[in-house]
Parts: sequence; C-alpha cells; structure tokens
Amino acid sequence: SISLIYADEKALESFVEKKSENRRLTKNEFIKNLLFGIAETNIKTLCAKYAFLYDDVRRVFVAELNADISGYIAPLEEMFDNDSIIVCGLDGHRIAVICLECDIKAEEMADAISATFAELNTDYNIGVSCIVDNASQLSLAFEQALSAIRLGKKLSYSGGVWFFSNILPELIISELPGDAVEGLKEKAEQVRKTLDSETIEIAQEFFKHNLNISETAKFCYLHRNTLIYTL
Repeated sequence: SISLIYADEKALESFVEKKSENRRLTKNEFIKNLLFGIAETNIKTLCAKYAFLYDDVRRVFVAELNADISGYIAPLEEMFDNDSIIVCGLDGHRIAVICLECDIKAEEMADAISATFAELNTDYNIGVSCIVDNASQLSLAFEQALSAIRLGKKLSYSGGVWFFSNILPELIISELPGDAVEGLKEKAEQVRKTLDSETIEIAQEFFKHNLNISETAKFCYLHRNTLIYTL
C-alpha cells in the first residue's frame, strides 16, 4: 500500500493544542485533533459535544503557503462565512478548509481558495482529498491532501491545485525504487529537449490543472482541440 503521510507532516501534530486539566478544547482545536488523528476514542460523543455532525460527508482542502498564514486565515473565514465550512490554521504555513461535500463542488471550492491567495499575491499549493463518510475518517482525508501537495510540488515548481483522486499514477511512481524513477526522469528529459518553451508551459499548466483538458484550455485561452493536438 502507498504510504500517504511523512515524518515532516507528522510533526504538525506538535502544533495541536492539547487539552489542559482546567480548559476545554475549542471547536477548532477539536477538529484539528481529528485531522491529525489524535482525537480521543469516543469521537461520536465528542462530535455531539462540539456540535460537529459525525456522519456528514466531507472533504478536506489543505493550502500550503510560501508565507506566514496569520494574515490569510481571516480572509478565508470571511469568504466562507458558513457553519458548514471550517477554516483551521495548522502550522505556520498551512491552512485546512473542511466542508460538506453537498454544499459546493470540489473544483469550485478549490477555485475560491486559489482566488483568495492570488489576490493576496503569495505562492501556494492546494491539496484536495477524496470525500470521507464521517468524522473518524477526516485524518485519512487530511493525509490524502498532504500527499497530493507533496507530490504536486515535485510536478510543478510554480504551485497549483492537486486533487488526490487525479494523481494516483504519480503517487505510485513516487513509491518506485530510486533507480526506476531515475530512468523515468532521463526519458522525460529526453522528451523535454525536443519541445519548445510554449509547449512546455502548456504541459505544466496541464499538470497544474490535474490533467483536466477543459480547465487547461480555458486557462490557456486555447480551443480544446488545439490543446489536445499540442499535447
């Protein structure tokens, strides 16, 4: 099976505030514990206690910024002024957005988050999980979003939005032995040398848009058939 979370990501757990003897966790702190997989075992009861519906179907978006997140949480909270969408600051460079799957399409949510960071003029990567059936599975969704970012950063140096469900082949390649990966890199470099800069730029946008022809064509102001021919 594919390992989806790495040591540096596990370190995020240290940022979760633990409950002291005299203080109850806030709702956001409880949800962060769910994301990091360190919530107490009686999750259903705790969800009721914090008014967080256990059986709701949700998706997790994680944004990783090349800047301190403190100035970016408020704009997102203002944009998503909705009880069904929760914004959590994680460590100094990551923000999680948890939303009900039925409220907004994943692509629309990712576009809204991207637009916020574009306006604020900062580089970013966004990882998008698959949907999960209940609160106990939020840690799995969080791991998927982090894995999507980790691999996306290898595919593009200029950031992007990475859907876990769309990069499974790349995730498998990332688990190959080093010599096999090096062989693939050599072949890719041979192909790269035959391409002009415009074609390379279009190919990079294609990867940034998770191999989505329609979205890439729209972003590049190309006809769909022209993009297909170019690729």
